[in-house]
Amino acid sequence: MSDAQTAFEIIRSVTRTMIESRETQPALDAVVQLISEKMGAEVCSIYLHEAGTDQLRMASTYGLNADALSNVHLKSDEGLTGAVFSDGDVVNIAHPRQDARFKFFPGLGEDRLNNFLGVPIPPGTARGNGVLILQGTEPAPFNRTVHDLAYTLAAQLGTLLENRKLKSSPLLESSGGMSRAVPPPPKEAPPFLRAQMAMGGIADGTVLVLKTHQVWEDLLFSESEDAEKELVLFKEAVQLARKETRWLRQRAGELFAEMDARIFDTHELFLMDESYVGLIENHVREKMTAAFAVKLATRELTQSFQKSGNAKLADRAADLRDVALRLLNALGEVQGHYHPEPESDTGVIVAAAELLPSDLVYLQSRKVLGILCETGGLTSHAAILARSLDIPCFIGIPGLTQFLPSGTHVILDGHSGLIYIRPEAPVIREYQRLLASFQARSDIQPPDQDRTLDGHPVQLSGNVSLLSDLQLMKRFGIKSVGLYRSEFFFMIRSSFPDEETQFGVYRQVMERCGAFGVTFRLLDVGGDKPLKYFDWGKEENPSLGWRSIRMLLERPDILKPHMRALLRASQLGQMRLLFPMIATLRDLRELKEHLKVAAAELEAEHGVVFRLPPMGIMIEIPSTVLQIEGFLFESDFICLGTNDLIQYLFAIDRSNERVASYHQPYHPALLQALKHVADAAQKAGKPVTVCGEMASDPKAVALLLGLGLTSLSIAPGAADDVREALAKLSYLKCQSLARRALQLSTAEEVRKEVDLFWPT
Repeated sequence: MSDAQTAFEIIRSVTRTMIESRETQPALDAVVQLISEKMGAEVCSIYLHEAGTDQLRMASTYGLNADALSNVHLKSDEGLTGAVFSDGDVVNIAHPRQDARFKFFPGLGEDRLNNFLGVPIPPGTARGNGVLILQGTEPAPFNRTVHDLAYTLAAQLGTLLENRKLKSSPLLESSGGMSRAVPPPPKEAPPFLRAQMAMGGIADGTVLVLKTHQVWEDLLFSESEDAEKELVLFKEAVQLARKETRWLRQRAGELFAEMDARIFDTHELFLMDESYVGLIENHVREKMTAAFAVKLATRELTQSFQKSGNAKLADRAADLRDVALRLLNALGEVQGHYHPEPESDTGVIVAAAELLPSDLVYLQSRKVLGILCETGGLTSHAAILARSLDIPCFIGIPGLTQFLPSGTHVILDGHSGLIYIRPEAPVIREYQRLLASFQARSDIQPPDQDRTLDGHPVQLSGNVSLLSDLQLMKRFGIKSVGLYRSEFFFMIRSSFPDEETQFGVYRQVMERCGAFGVTFRLLDVGGDKPLKYFDWGKEENPSLGWRSIRMLLERPDILKPHMRALLRASQLGQMRLLFPMIATLRDLRELKEHLKVAAAELEAEHGVVFRLPPMGIMIEIPSTVLQIEGFLFESDFICLGTNDLIQYLFAIDRSNERVASYHQPYHPALLQALKHVADAAQKAGKPVTVCGEMASDPKAVALLLGLGLTSLSIAPGAADDVREALAKLSYLKCQSLARRALQLSTAEEVRKEVDLFWPT
């Protein structure tokens, strides 16, 4: 009998026992005996969590002294069993009594046992329902087959236990001689949360939970009477899923230009892959329903992906789950996740454990006010969707979908980084006032030329990471792109985009904003912006290592198509090309030479002259500040990257919270560096733009103007606040403020001076 068939027989027997038994305790007793005998383990035990006392109690055992059962209870983090429960990790070891975590119970009969396998119920969940334990006399860990089968059984037990509501306090409450389960109290949500923001803004609405994980949990083992009929249903579902996948690819390409829509080609390959489709069909032939066969095969393959040690393959696990949900949808098993409610005037705040690629497409049809996600980073699907829709997005909220059900009223404050859950009336009133204020601002037509109170012109341009940011610029009346961060386009993909793909995106940027000017920054990856599909090697401090143009100059296979795509797009309007991470004049000269070679190649291929765009450097390394005159002589313009300049000026790692206090944008040393650069640029007659976070900080704007820095590239969403600040500022008074600040000694003194300067 194959491992899959063995697993199927045991799962079927356990499921039938749990479902068909009217009484709880006999069901548990039968299950542990069945598992022990079928899997050849001397002992099988089930521990369940008692919520009221936060203890683990041995609910049933086979192979140990049942008379001692009532005495076996542990704190939720005590013993090997407590470690499995608290950490959510499998423990599979030999000689458990030698482990420091082992807790001995006299009279239980564990003296003769020499191995231990503990699996959380359900697997991968810390502090879930309980723990499934296997023990034997062999002085070696259980083999892989037993390990995987126990994992599968624990997953099924988790679903069955939830359905019988065994997670209770007390575990088994007696009533008239029959055990009955008392449902656990729902997890209480805190009144507010602080979480990482992927996109700012304010939203007030009710939660809609995408039930990706619940789909799997709700899908119980089911046996079919007619395997051939199930196979026919499955094959029809595959065709429907393929058709849907092709539609998704088309829509993704239309909605998200930077997104690699070819990801849906990978999805279609899954639907034609014999190792996946064939595995499902084999399970169907073993008398499983098509739906459960999809669940089991998907779990088996995603586990193998995640255990492979191959990061790229592990990333495919989410894609496979996406495909599987499409199959289940075609089989009529998915409700409340795919094809969310049609577009309506009632907005929702979407909450999910993870957003899948297809969610990006489907959620475009909903009025989504905000996004909350348990997983993800700044280039995750959640962040991409938030940018596209211009809505607040919070990521990295563990257990979100467990304590935040659909229908919950929440307020998202992207300015403070707070999420208010079931807010009270005073909080609601304040945020309604803020939302009304923002709406009133958005109705005001922005000026053709931004100026200070006393009429001094200020150039506002936008920082852009994705094409969707251009919609934000339009909304806030910003016409030119002061900084296009090309790295985000690379970071959201699964491989390097070729020249044509890059050109397609850069062309769209130029077609929309090229008449007003676009500054493209050369690919700036590495450090805190790695590419998951590129091997960077191990470095002690990546921020100071092989990154940005240092990598590009050693990898012409990456640099050349990137430059060619940018050169082709530069012919369509006013483009400037910005070189980041420049430390020496040699860096600048080498890049300029590469650009000339690329232009010559394009001229030879197309038979037309390719004009070179103006070239400039990002001032972010102290060496460029000290040698600014030489760099200005060989540059057409410069940009001040205050974020990295602060990092390198004060020798800090921005990602290290232990040195966060050294990140001081108001420090006199930084102001002196900015003043030195501004004066040198003015003397050389070269334009200079500030494009770090300081430019978007209304209070810092007064200092920047006073230092002579009147070209600001800002986050589009900050435009209203910056314009409101400009309307209150006198350019002459800003110069006076800057002179005073340059004479001070500490950041605290400067900040106090700025606070006193601002009109109330």
